[in-house]
Amino acid sequence: MSHKIMLSSLLVLLLLPGLAMAGAITVNEVQANPRQSVNKTAYQWFELYNSSNAPVTLDGWTVWNRDASDVLPTVTLPAKGFVVVAASEAAFRQNFPGFVGTVVSLSDGTIGSGLQDGYFDQGHVGDLLCLKDGSGTVVDKLNWGNVESSWPNIGLVSWNPGVAIVSPTHVLGRYPDGSGSGALSDWKDFAGASPGAGNPPPGTGQIAPTTWGKIKALYSEKWHQMFM
Repeated sequence: MSHKIMLSSLLVLLLLPGLAMAGAITVNEVQANPRQSVNKTAYQWFELYNSSNAPVTLDGWTVWNRDASDVLPTVTLPAKGFVVVAASEAAFRQNFPGFVGTVVSLSDGTIGSGLQDGYFDQGHVGDLLCLKDGSGTVVDKLNWGNVESSWPNIGLVSWNPGVAIVSPTHVLGRYPDGSGSGALSDWKDFAGASPGAGNPPPGTGQIAPTTWGKIKALYSEKWHQMFM
């Protein structure tokens, strides 16, 4: 009897990491519409969150959009931690020069075929973002804007229409981090990005990264006028 109990316990311990992985990793924040108007797709990124109490290594995981996919670099998410997946790390750091978290980038410099933000599109056609584990199982997904039946990966669409398209520099995110039941309402429009950190309550007046530069410039100018 004791041997059976020990064997059962061992099997549970072996299965736990896989069970935790299946539900612990979520797409937590997406910026498909950065402030750049030229080469915009290079500046796109999304954030992953590990809601479990143990580190999770992503090996052979993939990300999909409406008509293409990429293999993610192998990376470990710490317990209750974040990882940013950027189309281009260099481009991401241009917009977030003070970022100190973990960021990985994709080998071809785009997320899938490049995320379609839909903001300036007359038909407001958006895109999808789907995360699959190493076995090809869908772990998390979302889509925004209107959907076109011609998308090769239309089978990954959750809603039509999807989440409302956001303005330039805004992001789609979850609050609280990693929360949601698979409903369209899980996703909120945030005025400012918070890559590598928890999302604040929606509507609490986040300050977009470009705004910080304007604030610093303003105070530097006032300081100069007062004391120089």
